[in-house]
Amino acid sequence: MNTLPLRFWNKVCALPDGCWRWTGCESGKAGNRRGIFRWKGTNVFAHRLAYLHLVGDIPTGLELDHLCRNTLCVNPNHLEPVSHRENILRGMAARTGNTLEHIETHCPQGHLYDGANTYICSKGHRHCRSCMRTRSSRRYAQNRELCRREQLKYYWTHRESILAQKHRAYRLRISRSSSSAC
Repeated sequence: MNTLPLRFWNKVCALPDGCWRWTGCESGKAGNRRGIFRWKGTNVFAHRLAYLHLVGDIPTGLELDHLCRNTLCVNPNHLEPVSHRENILRGMAARTGNTLEHIETHCPQGHLYDGANTYICSKGHRHCRSCMRTRSSRRYAQNRELCRREQLKYYWTHRESILAQKHRAYRLRISRSSSSAC
């Protein structure tokens, strides 16, 4: 183990919660940002470099998990070497509240997530087909009611012209029937 250069420590800010927040260059999308540091001519993740220099090697086949869930933290006490699967499961548990032991088997309304009742959208999220049907029926009924209201509104707004048109059609029908009776 050797020490990190001063230019590394100039990019670290100690926070009250114990995290050492990386303030230098960053990589990744919002919510999954990682610190980047130029080391011996190559860009490396700052948290990995801190762990390597302050703790030791990362075991082969393992990756570092941020126990504090702050991906910009470089404090080696907040990093733990785990398998990729464990790292993914911990990350999912932090986002969704689920763990491997607690994977949702039913939708919030209590319908079973099974092959026939589960729809997986293009983003990979599960949706309950029963709930989708209920929402669709409710939307259809609301649209039908709205359409009926619009028809009534139109009728009462244009009632005089509609009745006059019906009366003309009635007189035309009567005149045709009386002319054919001759």
